[in-house]
Amino acid sequence: MKKAIQVVLSVCLLAAAGYFVHQYLNAPVPGDEGKDALWLCTSAGCEREFRTPPAAMVANLKTNPDGAMPCPACGKSLTIRAAECTACMRAVRTIGHGQLPDACPHCKASMHGISVPTPG
Repeated sequence: MKKAIQVVLSVCLLAAAGYFVHQYLNAPVPGDEGKDALWLCTSAGCEREFRTPPAAMVANLKTNPDGAMPCPACGKSLTIRAAECTACMRAVRTIGHGQLPDACPHCKASMHGISVPTPG
């Protein structure tokens, strides 16, 4: 009887530990919950900035596996994620391998300390 109680208690503790590890690994990034993604259309002549909620990005992935959102102005999926300048709040296109320029091309404010958005 005593051994059965120990086995049940061990199984419960392992299940609880597994639950807490699962919750820790799947926790949202602080400050990113429900935040709209900033996009920039790269189509010649359009170059519109727009935002999409997370639900729209998930719905788009079902029909567009590469994750590029269609531009609401021109309808083309020639879009990229952009970073937002903290000074002028405009979209700033990444350069090179996802790096930001030293200064915002719109207001010339420093871009140091601004995080680069993750794909998709």
